[in-house]
Parts: sequence; C-alpha cells; structure tokens
Amino acid sequence: AIYKGFPYPLSGLTGRLIFDRNDVTVSHVATAGGGGRIVLNGRLAALDTKHPVFDVQVDANAVPLDKKLGDALPPAQRELYALFDPAGTADVHGRVFTSADANAGGHVDFLADVALKDAAMRIGGLSDPISGISARATLTADSLSVAAADARYGQSPVTLAGGVHFTADGKP
Repeated sequence: AIYKGFPYPLSGLTGRLIFDRNDVTVSHVATAGGGGRIVLNGRLAALDTKHPVFDVQVDANAVPLDKKLGDALPPAQRELYALFDPAGTADVHGRVFTSADANAGGHVDFLADVALKDAAMRIGGLSDPISGISARATLTADSLSVAAADARYGQSPVTLAGGVHFTADGKP
C-alpha cells in the first residue's frame, strides 16, 4: 500500500480496516520488513466530501534511514535529508492529520517525533562521517527542531541542538 502524500511503500500488511458509510477506521494496520516495524491507527472521515478529515497515528520502530525513506519525504525535507545522507535506523512516533475545520481546505499536515540511535551522516565537505548519532527531533511540514543530538566526528564528541524553518517555497 502507498499513500500518495507520503509514497513510502508498505507491504505484508496485517490489521483491520473498518468501513462505515463515508468513514474508514484503521485499526492496528502493521507492516514489518526491511528491519523495521510500522503500525497505523486512526480514522479517515467525510470521504464523500471535498475536504475529508484524516487523523492517523504512526508508530515506526527501527525504520531504515535509506533512499526509500528519503524519496518519500516532501521536497523540503527530502532536500535536507539528501544533504545529510543519513544511515542507520529511526524510531518515529507521529500523526498525519487534517483540520476538522471545513474552512481549512483539507490540507494534510504531519507532526513526527523522531529518535535516532547509533546513526551516521555523511555531510559534503567533511572527510569522515559523523557517527554514533543519538538524537531526538521533531519534524513538521515547516520545521525541524533538534532537542538534543550527540555524536562523534573521528575521535571528537559533537553535540547539537537547534532548528530549521522551511520557507513558503519549501527551502530549508
């Protein structure tokens, strides 16, 4: 299965989809593969309108930081992802949602808390990768906020905290 707003392929799905007129309830729909596990729970409502309402929880554990993930990201986040060329795995606990307000236009948004454990990044211009990354961050459509990140560059410890806001044209 692939959601066109985040085209990350999910295969071998198990769980329940409950259809009720113009609503669908997603109940413990899970996939395991590629070393990670992803579980979806939530509701898709008002599917017969111009502005359906989505509210889906995503719990992902040990998801590989690979090209498949990078290709699924929205353009602004994809550009940043490619710049850092990450490797390793991530745990993600997030939510994909629309506003229940009919005047909001049905815009799909997301909020994701991300944890990296023993990840690595290869940043252009650096001779060696930054390794042993342990980090906590929050990703939205318009920002990336790093609460804490510890890593090593060669023998040197590296610590980072801060954020990036994406512009209206999607640039970091």
